[in-house]
Amino acid sequence: MNSHQFLLNLSLLVSVFTDAAVLIHVFPAFLRTKKKAFLILAIACVLGIIETVCDHTIVLHEPGNTYFVIRRITYMTNSILWTIGVVLLTLPYLKPAAVKNSGDEAST
Repeated sequence: MNSHQFLLNLSLLVSVFTDAAVLIHVFPAFLRTKKKAFLILAIACVLGIIETVCDHTIVLHEPGNTYFVIRRITYMTNSILWTIGVVLLTLPYLKPAAVKNSGDEAST
């Protein structure tokens, strides 16, 4: 096995494992809390697993192929979903700090 094949296989394992690890935590969190952010992250994880498996198993020789168009759209969608999920999860932690800071400034 050459280094290129080793890295390709390692990339597949790492990508699927990390998406699966996040998925097994965020989906139960969604079921428990019903927060949309957890559902969005779960969808992003599933989409990431599908993308990775397709990238490593489908062999196409024509760059203009429909697969590449769908692949790029899927990649952009996945990135947007991850961003929305993380931002939605962090917003509650940013709002109290902003309110607290504005109250401290008024008292000085």
